[in-house]
Amino acid sequence: MIRFALSLPVLCFASLAFGQAQTPTAPAVNPGRPTVTDVASLTQPGYLELEAGLSYLTGSGIDYQYGGSFLFKLTDKSALDEFRLSTNGYIFQRADGGDKAKGLSDTVLGFQRLLSSQGGNGFDTAIRLETKLPTAPDTIGTGKTDFNVLLLASKDFTDRFHADFNLGDAFLGRPENGKYTSQGFASAACSYKVSPTLALQTELYGFAGNSLNATNVGNGYAVAYSPRPDQVFDAYIGFGLSSGAPRYFVTFGYTCFLAKLF
Repeated sequence: MIRFALSLPVLCFASLAFGQAQTPTAPAVNPGRPTVTDVASLTQPGYLELEAGLSYLTGSGIDYQYGGSFLFKLTDKSALDEFRLSTNGYIFQRADGGDKAKGLSDTVLGFQRLLSSQGGNGFDTAIRLETKLPTAPDTIGTGKTDFNVLLLASKDFTDRFHADFNLGDAFLGRPENGKYTSQGFASAACSYKVSPTLALQTELYGFAGNSLNATNVGNGYAVAYSPRPDQVFDAYIGFGLSSGAPRYFVTFGYTCFLAKLF
């Protein structure tokens, strides 16, 4: 996984080189990154899509944490169901007080069902179910399986202005007794196309506090550059607005197609 995380520039270069041989009519990717808020629409059916990034955060009991993020998405032929596999790769962090930790992150399996497509005054709407598998060591993760339910809505209000809305609830495994604690989540994000290749984004999000985590409210600002429909580069900086949120969070990433499977 360390080699995989460090290979992000190689993946980008290979995709750029391969892209030169593709036709200009290649379909567009559908990145949910770099914002916390995700899109309700699905990827192009049959195309294996990769969202990859490098990130750094500090605050909320952590001096620093950095690592990679990898999300693989594939939509079936019906264009209604999307299958997802994600991981933060290999993580390095140091908690307040100087305790250092490193190791593979947890793995998340997800399934997203498109409920409606926008048309007229409508929205793209979807529901997502996720399971976090405790593949990380206890120094990085909780060692427990988590479950998450997320409702998503998206709309193109104009050719330039787009908005996404998320509402969800996570059921977090408690390390001490194996029971679960609920944690609500809500967010909203909007983006504006400055030009056909450049978009600016902003968002506000919040995770409810519970017995495991303090309330986490933050906002963020992003820029996305798409030299071609099937390639998007992004950069994001987020700031905590509550004491339980990271002081700031920075990520840089890339979205592309890895292959056409069917």
